[in-house]
Amino acid sequence: MILPHLKVNAHRLETDFEEISHIGLRENGGISRPALSHEDLQARAWFADQIEEAGLLIHDDDAGNLSGLLRSDRPDARTIIIGSHLDTVPSAGRYDGVLGVLAGLECLRTIREADIHLPVNLEIMDFTDDEGTWEPMFGSMSLTGRLPKDVLNSADPTKSAFRAALRRAGINPDEVRRAARDPQQVAAYIEMHVEQGSRLERTGSNIGVVTAIVGRASYNLTFIGQSGHSGTASMRERRDALQGACQFVCAAHALVRDQFPDGALNCGNLEVIPGSLTIIPSEVCLTVEFRHPNEAQLAHMEEALVELAQTCAQQHRLEVHPSPIKHIPAALMAYKIIENIEKACEISEVTHERVASYASHNAQMMSTFTPSGMFFIPSVGGVSHHPSEFSRWEDVINGTNVLLHSILSLALSD
Repeated sequence: MILPHLKVNAHRLETDFEEISHIGLRENGGISRPALSHEDLQARAWFADQIEEAGLLIHDDDAGNLSGLLRSDRPDARTIIIGSHLDTVPSAGRYDGVLGVLAGLECLRTIREADIHLPVNLEIMDFTDDEGTWEPMFGSMSLTGRLPKDVLNSADPTKSAFRAALRRAGINPDEVRRAARDPQQVAAYIEMHVEQGSRLERTGSNIGVVTAIVGRASYNLTFIGQSGHSGTASMRERRDALQGACQFVCAAHALVRDQFPDGALNCGNLEVIPGSLTIIPSEVCLTVEFRHPNEAQLAHMEEALVELAQTCAQQHRLEVHPSPIKHIPAALMAYKIIENIEKACEISEVTHERVASYASHNAQMMSTFTPSGMFFIPSVGGVSHHPSEFSRWEDVINGTNVLLHSILSLALSD
């Protein structure tokens, strides 16, 4: 069944977008809806109202994931999940995450109003805490059964604030793991998102079909030297921890740029001890995060960066102690869903190209659980996580129609 003339209701989608954009609005034009905050819960209540008004079945699982279900006539039907998130980073833009939720809702409305009966259930989902106010991708980790055991450890005092926030939101932290679903009951997952980069704008493509989501690894690196008087100590004999750390930061960027052209790296935090103008730094702690869409290349980056840190330390007669923080594997999107999205682009008469995602998304976690796919619409100037984040409305509507026909194509192929 191909319905090329079926389109979403652009006016209704725009109305939804304008309404939710007032929730968490700040004076600088940014949106602040940190996960489980009053503003986040207000947005979720608004979303619940829209689900009910659309005639969908509302569901709130044990991890707080909120969804609307368009049920199939078949009692044994599996479910296609369409998802993203309503929570934001502080002072965010209006588009990140929320567009995927609103677009999915509009697609289900359109299918229901067209009286299209499908062999699968369709479920539009707002995942809890995608952005990591408390734990990145908490909702999708819970749904897929991949929530780390220590995240809600009641014996860990650092987790008490998170547990309290969950309780205030009506979520029992001791029952979160009950949100895990049976993968046999889920047919696929698909997500529409703003690109948060400038590639599509540069190339002029309407849609970026995601083939892979980058893996991420992060480390704490501690360089240890010897403190001393900054005026009287010989420049040749110093064991300055900051010199070794600075050399590493500059060399690490050059290494990734030159040897891993598809990779990315950031050194986001640096602490100098003792931090005095008149004392040679004896210790420097820094964090480094690096990304690559290929898991094997990510491992090579890790080896090269640890070796580089050791080399920089040796050159300044320092010690260095690398300590891993977190590793999120790279995720490949399902080929059949990539093809479905490209077919939907052709039906919708929009241009497309294949891209990698350099930001993490719920599709990354969902891909460990069910065949998953994702696509981007252009972000003007590549700006994201900022009040000036913007996508043209024509691109929003194009993307939503691509999502609609991707869903229909997936549903009929199950």
